[in-house]
Amino acid sequence: MTKSQRGSLHSWFEMVADLLNQSGVDQAVALKKLSEREAIIFTWTAAGFKENVFKPCLQAVSALNSTENMDNNDIDVVVTGLQKWAASELQVVLPDLPRESKSIPWS
Repeated sequence: MTKSQRGSLHSWFEMVADLLNQSGVDQAVALKKLSEREAIIFTWTAAGFKENVFKPCLQAVSALNSTENMDNNDIDVVVTGLQKWAASELQVVLPDLPRESKSIPWS
């Protein structure tokens, strides 16, 4: 994964977290739908979305444990899959992956 792709992915995590909060999607509901387990209620953060939603999906489709080793196909498969899932299960349209990234405050 290039530095630009990594930055775009992290920008997307922030965009998704903001959108889910604005849409009133409870993280516990979303995580339950993903894993069928209960979770405590708290607002979305980019880091929380990455760790609790994106990474488990990445592991399921590629067996990778880190976003560092993702390739273009991994990014496309996970982002597209999450967009379809969120539209169907949460009635939220997730944004497309940005072409430009903000600075990465965390990793």
